[in-house]
Amino acid sequence: MRLDRPTWLTPVQWNQGGFDAVFVDKPNALVRFVQVTRADHHSYDHRHFVELLGKLAVHDDWKDVQLKKVQLYFVVPREKLSVFRRPVQSADFQETVTQGPFSSLASAAAAARTLVDFVLQNCKAEVKTLGVDYEGSIY
Repeated sequence: MRLDRPTWLTPVQWNQGGFDAVFVDKPNALVRFVQVTRADHHSYDHRHFVELLGKLAVHDDWKDVQLKKVQLYFVVPREKLSVFRRPVQSADFQETVTQGPFSSLASAAAAARTLVDFVLQNCKAEVKTLGVDYEGSIY
């Protein structure tokens, strides 16, 4: 798979944990995770994000990229914006996803950890909530 131009990726399984879609944008050194929910809150486990960033860091098309920004967007119905509770805030997302979690991954090789640490050096992380108007049916 080529990742040298802006690309949307989706999990193989619809119920895979972590995110519903991810946008990788090499020209802008950006990775944007998207979680879509109609609930008042959503689960969060940083390991899903760390795993994908680790794979991205060793991908041939991204080996020379130093990420500038990693974003996590929660997409909720507009009427839920006032009651939706983010399971993670930007500071925690920054700490758990872009600052050093790779050293705790026992399965990662030392060389890969070094590369991932470089890719995420000076990377900013942010978490946002976006309200949208859902249609009653997609058909």
